[in-house]
Amino acid sequence: MTLSPHGGAHHRFVELAHRLREAIERGVLRPGERLPSIRGFAAEHGIGMATALRTYRLLEEAGHIAPRHGTGFFVECTNSPASLVNVTDAPHMPPLPRASLRALADVNQRLVRLARRDPRLLTGDFPPQGDPELRRQIARRLISPYGLCDPDELLITVGGAAMVALALTALTRPDARVLLITPCAPELIDAVQRSGRHLIEVHSPDGPDPTRMAHALSEYAPAACVLAANCAQPGGRNLDEARRVRIVRLLEHHRTLLIEDDTGGDLAHGARAPLLARDGRRDTHVVCGDFAIGLGLGRRLGWMLAREHAPRLAELATTIAAQPSPLVQRAVEQTLRSGDYDRHLRALRREMRAEVRKCSGKLHACLPAGAQALPPNGGLSLWVRFDTESEATAWRQAHAAQFRIEPGERFSAHRRYANCVRVSTPGHAD
Repeated sequence: MTLSPHGGAHHRFVELAHRLREAIERGVLRPGERLPSIRGFAAEHGIGMATALRTYRLLEEAGHIAPRHGTGFFVECTNSPASLVNVTDAPHMPPLPRASLRALADVNQRLVRLARRDPRLLTGDFPPQGDPELRRQIARRLISPYGLCDPDELLITVGGAAMVALALTALTRPDARVLLITPCAPELIDAVQRSGRHLIEVHSPDGPDPTRMAHALSEYAPAACVLAANCAQPGGRNLDEARRVRIVRLLEHHRTLLIEDDTGGDLAHGARAPLLARDGRRDTHVVCGDFAIGLGLGRRLGWMLAREHAPRLAELATTIAAQPSPLVQRAVEQTLRSGDYDRHLRALRREMRAEVRKCSGKLHACLPAGAQALPPNGGLSLWVRFDTESEATAWRQAHAAQFRIEPGERFSAHRRYANCVRVSTPGHAD
């Protein structure tokens, strides 16, 4: 997470968090030093307890400070292995839709109420795998897209591509090869590269291609394959059923661990598609999901379905301070249990469908002959393919003021897809 005094300058807690971050980076506050208590910080700056708490939580989520049971908040070592979880993904995300902002406001209200009702959540700890009740709620939600799983097979950690880096670090050797199917979210490329593993890119312009994957699996014998099957970036497309079955069988045949990125799964415009891992053996995969857009949480909280690998992943997550605060975990648990998350998702899906329809209409009115705007199954973006690289570049430059456009090269480790762009909807009103 990146802290910035801009774009949120009217929020006092953002300004204070930025000031503290600068003090940490300049060495005024050093690793291991204790910060004032929440009450003391509030009194020192003339702010309320809730604002002081939000300041500390913002710094905690960015990895600059961490709570210690019963003793308060301490400055973290910014050069520690915790950098593993700071895979920068926010710049690639479209602005949050209105429904996400409303959901985030609800979660923030829960945070304040919980902090007042149970102050132990400010400095307490959950088991290494996270809040048992939150894991139970997530297990219930996975029954339809995946099947039955035990809450003890789940892990609560930070969200986004940091989960992929965590899985690779815990479950593969440092010299392992990792298959990555592109085009894909830039965060996944960052995660594999930052894990130090050898990235093998499989160029699949029309979505994950079992034939190309089979060739790469035979030639490189990768230890793991990172793949998104549902509402996958850059274009929010789902993998069709025939390819799903072939890919699962291929990975099992080659004994390759599947790390499935399902962070877009809840963003389906219609019914949620099943997980790719549903059709595979239960010991051959790890699934990663989060509430980045569904609850407007960014990368604060995610979940991993890791079966027997869960304790091992939890141990590493604890070592690198990659577990969300108990307060955030409990607030999300309440949101899921109350049914508010499903209510927010229904509103979000309606808004996304409307935004994408509007964007598609504008696109088709100005695309050159031969260009294709592929309709998404979910999310807020469309993948547009042009006949040539020069045509894509010229169109992007001509329409930069009209659309949110990203060049196709961003979605490849080797700068491919120069004849493509991702167009994102405005997300929410300015």
